[in-house]
Amino acid sequence: MQTSIKAIALICFVFMGQIAMAQSKETIVEKGIVVKTTYKQDVEDGDKTKKIDKIETFNAEGELVDLKIYDSNGKYAKDWFEYKYDSNGNLIEEVEYDSKQKLKDRTVYKYSNGLLISKEVFDEKGRLSKKTTYEYQFK
Repeated sequence: MQTSIKAIALICFVFMGQIAMAQSKETIVEKGIVVKTTYKQDVEDGDKTKKIDKIETFNAEGELVDLKIYDSNGKYAKDWFEYKYDSNGNLIEEVEYDSKQKLKDRTVYKYSNGLLISKEVFDEKGRLSKKTTYEYQFK
């Protein structure tokens, strides 16, 4: 039981550390960041060259609009995502492409009164493949 608790605590710690390292929308806008490129280098194995890990592109509102995740050699984007937002800054669409820029799937997010009410995933042929709905209880 204690091992499980320690494992969960470690996972939470690592996850929270990753969130803390990300720039906020406000910082992105304030600094005028348009593109952020992340590089990785396996120093332990004697790697002396840094390789592209991912490239993030932001709009004027500081929202992520394009994300390319590269292979371990930094040669090509193995995953590519495009994001669209509504006028309230809510994510309304996420499109995923494969390494050959072929559509993998498209996710559509729907809101009501500022709350996410559904998430629909469409396959590469535009067919609905998954749907998640959200219900809220209020005080």
